Amino acid sequence: MKKWLSICAVVAAMALEFGCGLNGPSGPVDNGGGGGGGGTTGTTINGVATKGPLNGATVTVYEVTDSSGANGSSIGTATTDASGKFSVTTSKVPSGPIRVSVSGGSFLSDVDGKTSITNSATLTALITDSTKIPNPVNVTVATSMLDTMAQGFAGGKTPGGQLAKRGGNVTKLAGTSCSGGVTAGMGCATTSLGGFYGGIPSTGGTGFGGTPTVTSATDIDAFKIGLLSGAVEVCANKAYPTNPGAFFTAIFADATDLIFDGKNAGADIFLDPPTNSLKLSSTALTTDFLLCLNEYVSTSTVLSVTGGDLDSAVNSISGGVSQSPLTPKALGLSAGSSGAIATLAFQGKQYLFVAARSAGVVVIDITDPTNASPAIKVWPGVNGVLGNDVGGVIPIIGRADHGQVVAFSYGSQQMALLNADLMVNGDPTKSADESAIIDAHFAPTFVSTSPADVSGGSGFVLGGTPDPGRHGVWMSTVDGYKLLDISLTAPDFDAGNSYDAFPQPGGAKYPDPTQVAENMGADISHNQLFVGNYYGVQVVDLAGKASYLLDDTNWAMLAAVRSSYTIDGDSVDNALQVGVLTFEDTSDVAFLNLAGITTTPGASGAPGTFSPAAGGLVVLDTSMGGTIPYHTYSGSAVDSTTHYGLLMAGFSTDMGVFQIQDPASVASGGTWAGASNYSMFNLATGGIGYSEAYDPHAVGAIFNIGNSKAYGYLLDGSNLRVLQVDLTGFLAATQDATGHQPATDPTSAGGTITHFDWTIPTITGTRKSQPVKREQHIPPAH
Repeated sequence: MKKWLSICAVVAAMALEFGCGLNGPSGPVDNGGGGGGGGTTGTTINGVATKGPLNGATVTVYEVTDSSGANGSSIGTATTDASGKFSVTTSKVPSGPIRVSVSGGSFLSDVDGKTSITNSATLTALITDSTKIPNPVNVTVATSMLDTMAQGFAGGKTPGGQLAKRGGNVTKLAGTSCSGGVTAGMGCATTSLGGFYGGIPSTGGTGFGGTPTVTSATDIDAFKIGLLSGAVEVCANKAYPTNPGAFFTAIFADATDLIFDGKNAGADIFLDPPTNSLKLSSTALTTDFLLCLNEYVSTSTVLSVTGGDLDSAVNSISGGVSQSPLTPKALGLSAGSSGAIATLAFQGKQYLFVAARSAGVVVIDITDPTNASPAIKVWPGVNGVLGNDVGGVIPIIGRADHGQVVAFSYGSQQMALLNADLMVNGDPTKSADESAIIDAHFAPTFVSTSPADVSGGSGFVLGGTPDPGRHGVWMSTVDGYKLLDISLTAPDFDAGNSYDAFPQPGGAKYPDPTQVAENMGADISHNQLFVGNYYGVQVVDLAGKASYLLDDTNWAMLAAVRSSYTIDGDSVDNALQVGVLTFEDTSDVAFLNLAGITTTPGASGAPGTFSPAAGGLVVLDTSMGGTIPYHTYSGSAVDSTTHYGLLMAGFSTDMGVFQIQDPASVASGGTWAGASNYSMFNLATGGIGYSEAYDPHAVGAIFNIGNSKAYGYLLDGSNLRVLQVDLTGFLAATQDATGHQPATDPTSAGGTITHFDWTIPTITGTRKSQPVKREQHIPPAH
């Protein structure tokens, strides 16, 4: 038996491995800079400043106050040569932390290796142990970010702590041991940024201490840092082409508060001070960075690493950025549930993607959720490509230089990979744009020839969730749970990442063996799929490549609660590691503490079993035993930033809002309640005119990065409207005598439930046909 490891345990182990200093190769390294050492008056420090190589830049070495990270006295200066190399002899032997600061000069572009760019940024490297100065000291974009992050940790900030001040309470990454000074802070900064970039140091790599390169992958860490530098240059040229260095300065400021959201402690960061007319994009270090990385890989003439080494590095970085605590959950890079409503943020804006069935795919600009008339694009032509009404959308940052959306129809085996950038900026009334948004039209390989049945219909695919690190989308299919590899010219299921949907012994409601999760939950950061279905409750361990079914005792407990009903839609709060299960068309909601489960392997290919920790599986009867008028639900979605969730019904007009109680917050001997609060409402009693949307579930819960609030979204049965629910406001509103229903109509003017409407546009012009397995637009491997 084994305990499911939490990411915090892994992070803590990594922090111990890293130590607390930016001390890369500390022995002699022949890098053209000579040797370093002590003298009677000072110390010689040799290094290389790279963004490409900085020529003619001024190098200054400062003593540093450990408690704050502030510069003290200057103890030496030098100038870089054409290769970025420098040698500084200090005026005294330093006894504490020191900072090597490099400013001015120029560098050759990492993209073409020819264009000379004036450097207006300051790059730094913080060395916390001046008795072990690396030789050479590499000063890079990565070391600059580590420096600012170490100062953030030294000031008591953590990725979770900063986000809590903006509307969430994500669990702290590394605890209080990171604070107290930059020496302690550097260890945590190294762990955090190393995870963000896909695991630095790697086995055999030199960590952040190596010299960046894009011509060799022998030192995989130095290669990743080289890719980082090239990608940031691409972003800088896009964001502020007249002064790219200002972009570098801005992202260093963004890193200071340990949340990569284009702000520093909630304040906007500007590229053009003191004019302050151009803000740093809220997605500059996350989704925009990944898109710039893809563009760099496809356009750089300097990059010479190809094939598996390149793919492995890019996929590793993509996975790291997507799942890192430094990345806001709201961006859409990690999703806790699947269905017809999802978000993706890029280029500083946040968008809602809706599989609006007969209306096609609808895109709504929710950057400002209080805007009553946001930009809405309706793309009905997608239905013609799929051969049926669109049922689901899964936004993802893949290997293209733009965001993409996987669209599927329940009743068809056809799928489409859509260009999210064109969907935002194109014209749905023009047939040319309706054709241009299709990056790929394909039919993946299914074994079953008939769809899986669900109460609201049937489908070959019933849901999906993105996994950028595996360059694909996990899908709940008629053949089980499969990874759709979107990096292929013709996207298809990956045979090496496929899991059967196993029945719970004695738990079947329907005899159909093709039953799978109608909407599956996912926690990719912990390598879990959470798939309750008509047959039972299953957890898939993606790292261990194994499946586990809920143990018989707890399955019997769930069955006793609702013996005549079945588990339906699933979702996961992937920050708290809590899974949410709904029983179809009942008032019951189950909460499972996934962080505490214990697994027992199965034999000979059979699934194993998992058992919750004591008190780790809670069923909440939202009707309070009939005290409250009966509400029915069949699906859910959870925002992993605020831990607010939205309940929806497939065959009623009921909805509910809840907030998950953090299991780790329960005092010793206390009882976990699953939800700390909840409230319900029947939309038919309001004045909004809502009609039920049926199955599978069109529900979403999304943290808005613009105003730091969580919102829920429900598709209306007309397919021409989506409701927006202010989850925080709904739950905080005055309740009636039951304590769990709003005292006033939340759909009335000024209420917490609003709506966005659209019409289906008429398409003009001749639409180009879309052949199946059309080549998509992805960066070629060199």
